[in-house]
Amino acid sequence: MSENTIVTFEQKFHHYIQLPSESHILEQVLIKNYSQVAWSVAANTVIWPEDFKKPTNKKLNTLISKETLTEALLQAEKLIHKSCNETLGQLNNLMGIYQVAALPDKVQRAKAIIANTACAEDLSILQKECDLRQKKETPLQLAKKQLIKATAYSLKVVTIDGIKSISLQNVKKQTEVEGLNKIIHEFLYELENIPQ
Repeated sequence: MSENTIVTFEQKFHHYIQLPSESHILEQVLIKNYSQVAWSVAANTVIWPEDFKKPTNKKLNTLISKETLTEALLQAEKLIHKSCNETLGQLNNLMGIYQVAALPDKVQRAKAIIANTACAEDLSILQKECDLRQKKETPLQLAKKQLIKATAYSLKVVTIDGIKSISLQNVKKQTEVEGLNKIIHEFLYELENIPQ
């Protein structure tokens, strides 16, 4: 083996984390650590200038492993953010964007009606909704339903945020690429099994 050949590192199949090619990682390492040197790469072999003291393969492999982990961590974080945003989007689509936007007002109004502190305007608005729904319910009955629905929605949102937060913390603690797949697997399982 040529003294310029990099010892390849084992890339196990990563179901959730798809690592870039070895040549991409190697180039990233060289750009970040040896940008002042006129190197080139051919078939995972680094060609250094003749007057440059070349780093050892051990040092390069350590840098490659660190860069691989950095790339994997970024992918894991992006996947967590993307999955949470998609789940929140689905939740909002189920309720409807206008229903979600009206939720704070409805909660405030419902709480006031339940506490018997609602102003005439709030009672009028909820009575109008009762009349339009034609379900033979009183403003108090509708207020209780709205509060239950809003609480369930809020619980789902905070659950998604909590799952996201702990998963990102766990990702940042990882020192090996292999551990990321377990975290992502657990994260996706929790996200898909949020109580309805």
